[in-house]
Amino acid sequence: MDDEELFKLDWANITQEELLERFPCQMDIFEQVYGSLFGDLIPSYTLPWVENIFEPGKPCYEAYSKMLHAYERLCERLGEVDEDQDVEIIINSLLQYSKISAKEMFKYGMQYQKMQDAEEKHNPEA
Repeated sequence: MDDEELFKLDWANITQEELLERFPCQMDIFEQVYGSLFGDLIPSYTLPWVENIFEPGKPCYEAYSKMLHAYERLCERLGEVDEDQDVEIIINSLLQYSKISAKEMFKYGMQYQKMQDAEEKHNPEA
């Protein structure tokens, strides 16, 4: 796809499926787990063994719902019709913080598993 074709795309309305079809990529395992966990992936990329923690009735769904209602009340008190820029910055920063933390924990979990595997290989009777 050349630059001219890229500019013609309706980026505001393109679906994830269309994006992946036009720009096939190899998704790293963290992104696939994280996307599955949050329900952000199209079904063909979702890992079946990862539970979507934002499904109705799940703790994250309930927490997100409470946050969304508080956000709406805060915007109403501030006189904002749709959103308040500072509140958006706070929420987006916390989401970014969460993803960075999750990626680090995932990385350390992978390192721990490698250490466990090496230990078992070195001491099979332990």
